[in-house]
Amino acid sequence: MSQFVRLWTIGTSVDIRGPCGSYNYIPNQYRVLYMFAIGTGIAPMSQVINTILNNEEDETVIRLHYGCRCYGDILLKSRIDDWSRYWNFTCTYYLSQVNILCYTEFVYACFNRRLL
Repeated sequence: MSQFVRLWTIGTSVDIRGPCGSYNYIPNQYRVLYMFAIGTGIAPMSQVINTILNNEEDETVIRLHYGCRCYGDILLKSRIDDWSRYWNFTCTYYLSQVNILCYTEFVYACFNRRLL
């Protein structure tokens, strides 16, 4: 889907439909819920994840497996980080184009030469 969205320009007209079918989540119906999402597929998953994590009575463990091209393409990254603070949520990322530059961080520091 994202490969088509990248081609859109201002004024592009698109027909959208879906989702097809429905899913009614019942709290504590499953001990572990495995979720698989790729790219923008994380959006509908986020609703179910929020429902589970915001219900203190629900002890369902969520295992999200999320695929993207590279680290920079991870959608809802800050929200996934927030979810990871819950005891019953973990996320495993699968990247198809790993680029070491995605992980580069610069650290600027002042050193006291006497301590070196």
